[in-house]
Amino acid sequence: MFSDKFEYVLAVAEEHTLTKAVKRLYVSQPTLTNYLNRLEDELGVKLFDRSTTPIKATAAGQLYIERMKKIQMESRILQEELRQMGRKRTTFTFGIGSARGSHWPVHIMPDFIQVFPHTAVRLYEAGEDRLEKGLLKGEIDMAVGVPVTLQRFCESRHGFTINREGQREQATELIFKFIRNTEV
Repeated sequence: MFSDKFEYVLAVAEEHTLTKAVKRLYVSQPTLTNYLNRLEDELGVKLFDRSTTPIKATAAGQLYIERMKKIQMESRILQEELRQMGRKRTTFTFGIGSARGSHWPVHIMPDFIQVFPHTAVRLYEAGEDRLEKGLLKGEIDMAVGVPVTLQRFCESRHGFTINREGQREQATELIFKFIRNTEV
C-alpha cells in the first residue's frame, strides 16, 4: 500500500485544488486524476470530496495522509540507519578532567557533531592522572584538564590536551584536525 506517489495525495490535500496540485507536481491533470481514481479504487474508499471547491480530504483521506506521513518518516529513518550501518564509523574518545574540564563538552560537541555527524563520541571523565595514562596508552584522543607538560608529547602521538578555560575555538580546531587526520 505504500506508494512513492504519496506526494500526489499530499499536494491535493495541501493545495485544495487539482489545478494548483498539478502545477506543484509538474504533471498533467489527467495523470493526477487517474492516479487518484486508481488509488481510491484500490483502497475501496474516497480520499477526497471533489464535488466541492476547495477539495477536502474525507475522514478516510485524513487517516490515509496521517498514516502515510508516519510511514514516510519511518522509511527515511530506516534508510538513514541502513546508510549508517554501511559506513565505517570512527569513535573519538574525549577525556574530561573532573576538576576543570566538565563544562567543555557543552561548548565543543555541537560544532563537532555538525562537522562529523558519523563519528561516535565517547566521553571519559576522570582525574588528571588517569587521563594522562589514557593519553599515553592511546585510549583517549583528547583530554581537557591534563597538565600542559604533556601537550607536545600528546600532539605528536595520541591526541591533544587543552588545560586553559575559555579556549573553545582552539580546542575545536584541534579536535577537527585530529579527526580529519585519523578518518578512514
